[in-house]
Amino acid sequence: GRDPDLQAFFRDHTDDLFVAHYAVAEMKYLLRLGIPLPPSWFDSCVAWRYLTNRPRNLDAGLAQALMRLNLPSVAPSEKKGLQQKILHLQFDRSNLADRQEITEYCFSDCDGCAALFLRLQDYVPALVMAHWIEYLKAIARMELRGIPVDVKGHRRIHTMRPTIKASLIANINATWLVFNGTSFKKSAFLRWCRSIGIAWPVKISNATGTPFASTDNETMKAMERRHSFIADVRQVRKTLIQFNKRSLIVDKETRRHYYSTSVFRSVTGRNQ
Repeated sequence: GRDPDLQAFFRDHTDDLFVAHYAVAEMKYLLRLGIPLPPSWFDSCVAWRYLTNRPRNLDAGLAQALMRLNLPSVAPSEKKGLQQKILHLQFDRSNLADRQEITEYCFSDCDGCAALFLRLQDYVPALVMAHWIEYLKAIARMELRGIPVDVKGHRRIHTMRPTIKASLIANINATWLVFNGTSFKKSAFLRWCRSIGIAWPVKISNATGTPFASTDNETMKAMERRHSFIADVRQVRKTLIQFNKRSLIVDKETRRHYYSTSVFRSVTGRNQ
């Protein structure tokens, strides 16, 4: 990035087609350096999603796509190790062997992306890809801006988590003892449903073929119109799950949270 030849390269090749696997990452890198984004791109990750997205088939990493097409690639496990090595700077920059290993890995990704592009380009309408690329450019700029965060308020919520959780649970248990500590008790919740005449839907287990009453988020969401208490229970469960996740990372200098949009990540093509 500090090499002036990089800016010169993009200036001289601005009319070329640039191919990348998850182009948002490359776009953000260029934007950070003040390099104007070339107009023409092909995102092989988006193309792969366009052609293969379906339930239980959402893996669109470069290594996985290349393996599916029997194209040469770095093994996913080896690639993951190299990514972590680079991410955490766990290499000696003065060691020629370390530098060579990283350089070869980077070029192998370029070769793999080019091979994937050649396989996919005829299956994705050019006008559709061009439309998506404009969206990806907007996403790259948006991610670089980040989301402003009330740092003081965020810190207070983080500190008060035990109190907030206890209060939410107490409000639910005042209607019916659904929680034991912070644990949701499915049997107790279903007893409440029966007590007011709500018949809970039954699913068939894929593993055993036997019927069971599911209280997953989707089922709860579908049933919450039957009674406001179901909606309350669902929201409290979601909040407790969020509280158990890693805390939001906020940049202390800019007081913003920077995030990944995971473009088209869902099976329906929505962002995640």
